[in-house]
Amino acid sequence: MKINKLFICYPGGNINAVVADLIPKSERTVVAEKLLNTYNLNKSIDRQIEQVLFLERPHNPKAMIRLCLTGEEFSGNASLCAARLVLLDKSSGFIEISGSKRPLLAKNFGKEYISCEIPFSNTPSLQYSSEKYPLISMEGINHIVVIIEKLTSSLILRKRAKLIIENNRLNQKLAVGVLFVLKSGAKILLFPYIYFKKGERYELVAETACGSGSVAVAIYELFNSPMINYLTVPIMQPSGYKLNVNLKKKINQINCTLKGKVKILYEGTYYL
Repeated sequence: MKINKLFICYPGGNINAVVADLIPKSERTVVAEKLLNTYNLNKSIDRQIEQVLFLERPHNPKAMIRLCLTGEEFSGNASLCAARLVLLDKSSGFIEISGSKRPLLAKNFGKEYISCEIPFSNTPSLQYSSEKYPLISMEGINHIVVIIEKLTSSLILRKRAKLIIENNRLNQKLAVGVLFVLKSGAKILLFPYIYFKKGERYELVAETACGSGSVAVAIYELFNSPMINYLTVPIMQPSGYKLNVNLKKKINQINCTLKGKVKILYEGTYYL
């Protein structure tokens, strides 16, 4: 099988494949599975595709591009990829991502730095999981924030994340993340485990970077600072890159943008 136009993007250290051919929804899981299996073969974890995005025609006429994930959930990193692809020679424009109900404003800062709005259907509220961990509900994805005192093995974190997701029956949602957060002085280090439809099946993935997870952690920080209405939170990803979250709190809403560096690693034809 031939993909006429494939982009491999690298937002914040998380590898995304963007299939620019118009693939029918009924065929996308098969295409995603084949792409993951062929591209990731014999590659180390940090060089593998973590999610596959598919081009669609935008729903709103002012949107320049629409990308859809295999499970039709929302992704902050996918938003950055979409913005990077259409803002090569533009300063700003609107993009659409699955899981979001409206076009999102994206901006180009040059030198591969991109920002994008993060959508909320309602003002985020701080809820709690059955274990009393903070639960942040967003459009198209939910996140649980777990503050840890020290970093342990990835195997232990994966088992813990799986148990939290099962205990809260969140494996019935489009996508869910368990975000292990380690604070070191003023630094915030994120270790995200995301359960989503990666190809033909749902998987729990230890992501190298997570945009929506970074937003959830920043929102949690904002809730812990009730006297502050504006907050910029740089969050270190497992990849070693930073994603920056800007939050503005108004009376009945929170405005949010995600900013990071997005490299285009490959552009061209690809054979499955």
